[in-house]
Amino acid sequence: MDKGGKVPIHAHSFGRHKLWGFPDPEGFPYKEQTVPAWRPAVSGLISDAYRGGLWMHNHGQFMRVAGLTNDDMLRDFARWGWVGRFGNYNGDNRSSLSLITESPDAVENPIWKLTYSTVNPGHSWEFVGEMLDFIISDAFQRSGGKIDFPSESMHGTSFQVKTYGAKTGTFYDDKDVRLWLPRKLLAIDNKQFDYVAGYGNGKLYLAIWNQSFKDESANVTVNDALAPLSASSTARVWKDNKTATKETLSGKSFKITVPPKGIIAYAIDGVAVKTQLHSKMNDPSAPKLGKDSLIRSDAPFGKVHGMLLSMGKGLTTAFIYTEAPPEEVISAKLRYRQGDGAWQEKSDEIFPFEFSFDYDESKPPLQFEFEVENVDQQIQKSQTLTIKP
Repeated sequence: MDKGGKVPIHAHSFGRHKLWGFPDPEGFPYKEQTVPAWRPAVSGLISDAYRGGLWMHNHGQFMRVAGLTNDDMLRDFARWGWVGRFGNYNGDNRSSLSLITESPDAVENPIWKLTYSTVNPGHSWEFVGEMLDFIISDAFQRSGGKIDFPSESMHGTSFQVKTYGAKTGTFYDDKDVRLWLPRKLLAIDNKQFDYVAGYGNGKLYLAIWNQSFKDESANVTVNDALAPLSASSTARVWKDNKTATKETLSGKSFKITVPPKGIIAYAIDGVAVKTQLHSKMNDPSAPKLGKDSLIRSDAPFGKVHGMLLSMGKGLTTAFIYTEAPPEEVISAKLRYRQGDGAWQEKSDEIFPFEFSFDYDESKPPLQFEFEVENVDQQIQKSQTLTIKP
């Protein structure tokens, strides 16, 4: 393997280095070795587009099966496949067999020297999703399935990534708990701990588990700006999934001691969490979109589409476009108004001819019409269309 002390160059390196202004790719230096055939084998490795994928994207499924079957081997695979890769990212996949991925420090080199694999910045959201999938699935496994948040597939990707938070889940004895993972919610002075959090039923929910093979202790501080705790708070506490006990927490900080691979969980009463996006997304007065919020219509220049898109209260936009082809249309103009307001105009001279703007939820329905100039310099118009929640 790695004959001549050089790792084979991944073919993508040439285009990547040229586009990113890197030096011409060279073979990464690594020791030549004669080894048993199983060492460089790709048998059993994930294969998305190439043989020998370097990152696992089904560890969430492994972790859940491990939780349902008490299969520690599957859990170990999932953990090694994610935690190990997160700490030693060698790119997405390799195209030639090499033992460079056994090196613990190759990734400490600048990216232009990592010529042995492909690196796709466009996969960053999948990596974020994978990290959350691991954490939430780990909580499911550690709690024996008692912390369970529903997942959905991350559509539009070839990876088996799960996303969470669209629906409420369960937290031990409580239902209707909403997953909540804002930055810096907890400060934990021991890196051996991971956690997930949620809210609902007037409570703050915290599950904290020990990744170490020995007893670990830590001071946990809850961020006042996100979840203000009173001077004295009552809480139900589950230790290693045993029946909950009642405890009193003093102030915003408390100390935990958790056994190897153990878990401790809290349902803290009377916490008015301070959400930002969630409060708008889950506002009961948010627009309800239905059949009247989407319209399609034929026009002389092609189909016209109009729709409202909403993430919640104050988060509604209009998206309007036409299928008019670029070889037949020079430019497009959109005229629109809400209620009896003044007509406004937007122009687009580049295909695709599309428009997006905020929808005022306090005003009446949106009226709009398209006007295009075709290649014969003729003006063509659509009929006036209406969309509303």
